[in-house]
Amino acid sequence: MNTNIKTYFFDLIKVGIERKDSLSGIPTSEEWKEIYTLAKQQTIVGILFSALEKLPKEQRPPRPLLLKWFAATEVIQEKNSQVNADAVKMCEVIRKDGLRCVVLKGQGIATYYPDPSLRQCGDIDLWIEGGSKKVINYLRTKSDVWDIFYTHAEYEAPVSTKVEVHHHPTYLYNPIYLKRLNQYFEAQDELFENNIELPDGRGKIFIPTVEFNRYYILQHIYKHYFGEGIGLRQLLDYYYVVLKGGTEDSKKRTMELFKQTGMLRFVGAAMWVLQQVFDLEDKYLLCTPHEKAGKQLLDEIMIAGNFGAYDTRINHSNRNLVFKVFNYIKRNIRFVTGYPKEILFEIPMRTYMYIWKHFI
Repeated sequence: MNTNIKTYFFDLIKVGIERKDSLSGIPTSEEWKEIYTLAKQQTIVGILFSALEKLPKEQRPPRPLLLKWFAATEVIQEKNSQVNADAVKMCEVIRKDGLRCVVLKGQGIATYYPDPSLRQCGDIDLWIEGGSKKVINYLRTKSDVWDIFYTHAEYEAPVSTKVEVHHHPTYLYNPIYLKRLNQYFEAQDELFENNIELPDGRGKIFIPTVEFNRYYILQHIYKHYFGEGIGLRQLLDYYYVVLKGGTEDSKKRTMELFKQTGMLRFVGAAMWVLQQVFDLEDKYLLCTPHEKAGKQLLDEIMIAGNFGAYDTRINHSNRNLVFKVFNYIKRNIRFVTGYPKEILFEIPMRTYMYIWKHFI
């Protein structure tokens, strides 16, 4: 990647989150096209459009690209409005059925942003309390259930947005760490009564606490890092999580949980990326940044894009299960030295999860 393009791209991110006022130079028309491509690959088109409006006039992209960027941002805002309405409806439906749920990631995390409508949204992830059997049996009373996984299942939800219903919020490959993780989740009863009014007036949704998100959002990133890959949108989510702050006792509990689940190296890597890309202030750091692990993390992010969709090292067209497993092994070999206690359990745990879903 051209050094200028990378510099301008990171400059634009900092302008978008109000950490800079301008770019360090004036990109050419061709450079602007590549910057826009990067914004799409990292799913931060809307966030960076807000940056364009703040730039000095001479630093803005050519008008045709500016209009294209504006149109893409309008689509993001319209989609957010629909997903907000669907998230509200899903919370209402499940509560009326006598169950409690929270919206993971997505529309809840968006409320941490200065302008939630600019965050590029995806599916609705709901965590329903009660455990795997209870939740999946509930879904089966509603419609056919398909794609049952260790963490979630999909069904024909009464909304237009795709819904993933979680019976476990997430997982780890290492069985000892997974047991500790599940024990933590089982103790989160208060989460299911934490609610907010959405800023667009669509209604109320239930979301996790900031302390829960301080752990969960980074753990979700960690899981996808070893799966298909992650993009900068996920790290930007975490940037806004840590900006929410918290008491020292709360942060100590989070760091102890990271320690108990073998994630301290990755936390250091994330802190390094948050400082380099988003100019995070020292007072918000959870630990000392880990430069070596952070550089590897950022390199993977820039190569792979959002959830690894642009990783040219992987043949995305081959859906064969054996081929997919081979790709996971091939991808994760480069992480073994940094995260051996997690990576070495990947294949055994994937095998267990594959068997598990056929008996639930």
